[in-house]
Amino acid sequence: MRANWALASALCLGLGLGAGCHHKLPRLTAAGEHAQVVARVAKSRREPKRKAARAYAESLAALGRVDQARAVLSRDYRKTGQIESLLALADLEAAQGLLGLAIAHYERISSLDAQILKGREDVCRLLQRRAARFLAQEEGLAADQDMRRAAELCPPREEGGLVPSTGAGFDHELMARARALAEQQAREQRTQIRCEGSRCEPKSGAERRAILEQALAVARAAGPAALRAALIANAAQGTAEDAISLLRAELYGALGPDVVTDDEVRRWIGYTSRSELSAALTKHDPITDSYVRLRVNRLGIAYRLEDSGEAKGGSRAALMSRVLEGLAASKTPAKGWRVLVLLGDVSAAQLELTSGLRALAQMPSPTPTPSGTPASPKPATQPGDTPSTAEAEDPGQAPTPSHGVTPPSHWAAKVPVTQGTLVELLVLARMRAARDRQDEALEITRFTLAEARASGLAQAEELAVVEARRLLADGKPWQAVAVVDAVPGVVAESVERAAGSAIALAHVSCEDHCGVDEDRAVAERVLGEAWVRGRADRLLEAALGRLAVQAPVGDCPTPGELLAGDASGSLADAMRAAREDLDAPGVADALRRSIESDMTLVCAGRYAIPLLEAGGYRQTAYALGDALAQAPQMVAASQLALQAELAVVAGQGERAVLLARGAAGAASDPRAVWRRAQEFGRLAGDRDYEMLAIHEGLLHTPPDEAAGLRRDLVLRALIDAELGWVLKNMEIGRETLAQQVETYFAEIPKAQRYAAREAMAKALAREAWSTDGVGDGLQSVLWPEPEMLGRHPASVASLYDATSGRSLGHTGGMTFSVHPLEPVKMAIVIRPEDAIPTITTTYCADDDLVPLRLQVSKIADDASRRRRTAIGLAVTAPEAERVAALENLLSDVAASGEDSRRAQIVGLLVAGLAAYPSTGAEPMVREPDALVRLAFRLDDRPEESD
Repeated sequence: MRANWALASALCLGLGLGAGCHHKLPRLTAAGEHAQVVARVAKSRREPKRKAARAYAESLAALGRVDQARAVLSRDYRKTGQIESLLALADLEAAQGLLGLAIAHYERISSLDAQILKGREDVCRLLQRRAARFLAQEEGLAADQDMRRAAELCPPREEGGLVPSTGAGFDHELMARARALAEQQAREQRTQIRCEGSRCEPKSGAERRAILEQALAVARAAGPAALRAALIANAAQGTAEDAISLLRAELYGALGPDVVTDDEVRRWIGYTSRSELSAALTKHDPITDSYVRLRVNRLGIAYRLEDSGEAKGGSRAALMSRVLEGLAASKTPAKGWRVLVLLGDVSAAQLELTSGLRALAQMPSPTPTPSGTPASPKPATQPGDTPSTAEAEDPGQAPTPSHGVTPPSHWAAKVPVTQGTLVELLVLARMRAARDRQDEALEITRFTLAEARASGLAQAEELAVVEARRLLADGKPWQAVAVVDAVPGVVAESVERAAGSAIALAHVSCEDHCGVDEDRAVAERVLGEAWVRGRADRLLEAALGRLAVQAPVGDCPTPGELLAGDASGSLADAMRAAREDLDAPGVADALRRSIESDMTLVCAGRYAIPLLEAGGYRQTAYALGDALAQAPQMVAASQLALQAELAVVAGQGERAVLLARGAAGAASDPRAVWRRAQEFGRLAGDRDYEMLAIHEGLLHTPPDEAAGLRRDLVLRALIDAELGWVLKNMEIGRETLAQQVETYFAEIPKAQRYAAREAMAKALAREAWSTDGVGDGLQSVLWPEPEMLGRHPASVASLYDATSGRSLGHTGGMTFSVHPLEPVKMAIVIRPEDAIPTITTTYCADDDLVPLRLQVSKIADDASRRRRTAIGLAVTAPEAERVAALENLLSDVAASGEDSRRAQIVGLLVAGLAAYPSTGAEPMVREPDALVRLAFRLDDRPEESD
């Protein structure tokens, strides 16, 4: 050995290569001369290899230059193929806590030569730990592979220990569970069990129509409210008879206290022809005939019905008179207020309602009479009344409450609460509130609902929720709690959670608490300061009660856990640094390290990769993807999908495609992989990756469940046309595009086409269009028949705004009238200085006002109004709109430079606030990805690169 060393030295000196030979490096490193080792390599013209490279890396690591040491070992393994360098790399990574990459490299070494790691108990323990993690993440094949490898490297002994001296046991139970899940996963991959029962065979158009008709038929039999819900759930229009029966039910209050908006009436009618409606009307009584004509004719010329039969003189005034006279003759005068609200005469509507209710309050109570003596007249039985509710107690005296709610001093307390008067009394309370009599309104609402519950009316709890949600959406959480307090129960607790969330957000969002203090004062005047003080702490506790907060993916932590103030670990530290300043030096390295430290790489990658993309850290993503390329034996679908996303961020399109296909092939449910890929491609602005995900998603999704993907494909084609010269400038291109759109609609059942066109127009209106692009042609593509334009006025206006850059309602020379009962159209033309009309907030359902309020939360000229509106949406709107409202709130606060407020709001969201949309109580932000986007403002960041 000494002669060989001397010969090598002589050769180096003789050839004049003393500065490039590194045979002394191992000795110097062993002697602890690390600085000298690094200095000698720095002066050298050649890079060290094999033993010298490993010695150099060891010295670098000893001097704290770990990343450089890892790069040296990785380079040496690639160039020389020495497994010893890969082993040194894995050991270094394990020592540094980078367990994700360390295990991947150990796994690679074992695949190449299992003898090298034979008996390495530390490696076997790591493999078992990762197998447990994979099992929790439902990656059975990957877990089974790790357990098999651990058993091969460290064979279990009879006493159950890998190495008895340390007590490191082999988990036989874990291996059995991993093997069972692996067998199940393999079976799912082979047999496509999700297609069992002919689910993957497309139904014919007739079959789909029959299924829809069956669902609607069941709803019709259950009543108007069920039919209305079924039309919404199935995104369908009804028949002519359905539209008429629903409008009749609305007139008599069977659909609740809200006035059905013109937007919803259009959805009920859809493409039903005027002749069909006119023919169906001939079967109904004059009151229904006149009311339906009044409602339909106001929708525009595309809907106007011709006079028929005895219904001559179809002017609006004539129709209104017929309805009011008919209701008065049928002794249901309190119902006529809806007609007057439609005409915008709120004062007359209030007079009509109060006159009718006063008449009921002054009726003498029915008393037994001797035989032959005429009985006193009874109140007229209204639709839905039963004898027990129609024959109320003497309304001349305020009823003695058995429910503990004090009767109001208002005369409404003398009106018997029956199935027929319940809705009108609640509307009376709304009218009082609209006249700034909020105390009186709250008293009437509480007493009416308490009476209804005490009388056993089934609607009491449902209507309490309706009124409470309306108040929550209007920025009045204290009054909402006061309302449900009158009908305590499980629902009341859920409303209290949402109200507490609204109060907490309001206190940190506005200097004046976004008007909540005034709302609290109303509750104090009605229920007393003691009641409010007793509820204050309870509401905050309920708000932060962690109502089923974001569900973890496998055993991965939720964003709430990672962003909590006391969170620890490499991922939590990296996210904390990124939240403070995503562009700060060191953030990219921290995010990379968090992924490398995760045993499975997946949990950290789920959150860190979107942050890498948002920060424009392409080189970091490339380097991490390159490091993972040394572990080609990965079989977990989640790990392959992670590498695909890294390739997208790094701009490696072909690699991303290959890895995504591999992830889908390894997954039990490929659809989940492609759904995630589609969303990530959209967020990253990678059109090709998004299109790949849509196409593959269609191939893996049963046809009858793929309507959303087919729509996404058509939308993508329309958006792509904006960039395509042929599609924009050649007739054949435009015809091809129109044919593709029409084919899509033709495959949809006729009853659902109206809603489908509305949904597509809404999605297109969110895109950016150039004034000389394909935007002008979208009208003819979406609505090829001229009459369709009149059936979709709001969509036409929103698309015009998006494609022309001008508002249809504010363009000179154009007419676009908006009624207060058309909130969707109003959302398109409302200006920053405009307030939502009182008639709209008083008589429309809060769900109908979501688009309008969302626009107000974004553009209103008063910050407090913007934020109060956003908070109202955050606790009552559907999930997508809740997130959009919170984005508006956080953007508004950030634009004002109120960083501390923004941090407080995010802190509350992380803690897990609750909302109460129409579907029931749920977390305010359910999806972990959505919470990450809100916390880091990913959607607002410009594109950058490192």
